[in-house]
Amino acid sequence: MLSALQGVTAALYVAVAPLCAAVGVALARRRMADAASRRAVRLFAVFWLALAADALLGALELALVGAGFASAGLALGFSVVAFLAVSLMMWGLLHYLLFLFTGRPGWLWPLAAFYALAFATSVVLVASWEPTGLEPTRWGVEVDYAAQPTPAAGLFLSLAFLLPPILGALAYGSFLPRVGDATRRYRIALVSGGIFLWFATSVVLGARPLADDDAVQGIGRLVTLVSILAVAAAYFPPPFARRRWGIESLADEGGHAPRPGLDGPEEQKRKAARAAHLQNRVRDLI
Repeated sequence: MLSALQGVTAALYVAVAPLCAAVGVALARRRMADAASRRAVRLFAVFWLALAADALLGALELALVGAGFASAGLALGFSVVAFLAVSLMMWGLLHYLLFLFTGRPGWLWPLAAFYALAFATSVVLVASWEPTGLEPTRWGVEVDYAAQPTPAAGLFLSLAFLLPPILGALAYGSFLPRVGDATRRYRIALVSGGIFLWFATSVVLGARPLADDDAVQGIGRLVTLVSILAVAAAYFPPPFARRRWGIESLADEGGHAPRPGLDGPEEQKRKAARAAHLQNRVRDLI
C-alpha cells in the first residue's frame, strides 16, 4: 500500500498527464502553412504526448509497487519504456527548436539516429547494471541495481536526456525580446519558464542528498504542478489573459503564408529576408 507521500507523487503524475496530453493534441491539430513547419510542430506535440506517457508510467509504477509487485523484470521493463518515452521527448523537442532557429528541416533524421542510439545505449547500460527490483522510497519509487552505475554512465544519461530540455527552454526564452506580438511573448514566457522549472526541479529532486528532505520534495512537486499549469495556460489562456492582453488560444489561429522579404541593397535584402523568415517561423511555430 502506498504511503501518504507516495500518494502525493502518484496524484501529481495523474494530474500532469492529461494536461500534457491536451497540449500535445492541440499542437498536433494545429494548421500550418507548409509541410516542414507542420512536421516541426507535430514533433513538438510528440514531446508533450511522450511526457504525458512518462507521467502515466510513473503513476502505474507507484500503483504496482503499492500492490506488492516489484520484480526485477518489472524494473527492467519500466526502465526500457521510460527511456523510450524520454528519447521520443528529446527528439521532438530538439527538432522543433532547431527548425525554429534555423528554418532547416534536415535535422529530423540525424536527431532520430542520435536518440535511437542513445535509447539503445541506455537499455544496454541498465541491463548491465542488473536491476533487482523496484524499491519504494519516501516519496516514490526507484530501480534497485545489483551493480552500481558508473559516474561516466550517469554523465551520459544527464547530457542526453536532462540537459537538452533545460538548454532548450533557455534558447526558447531567448526569442522573447525579439517578438512584439502579445500572444507569442505570452507563450514564450510561459512555455520556456515552465519547461525550465520542470526539468531543473527534476534534477534537484533526483539528487540523493535531498531524496528524504520532505520540505524540498514537497515544494518541488508543487513547482512541477505550477510549471505544467503555466504551459497549459500558454496554449489555453484563461479568460482574464484573453480579455486583458488579447491573448489568442490555438483554436483562434489558422495557418499563415510566408511574408515577402524587404527591398534594398543585396546584403540588406539578405539580412532582412533572414530576419523576416525568423519572424515568420516564430509567428507560425510558437
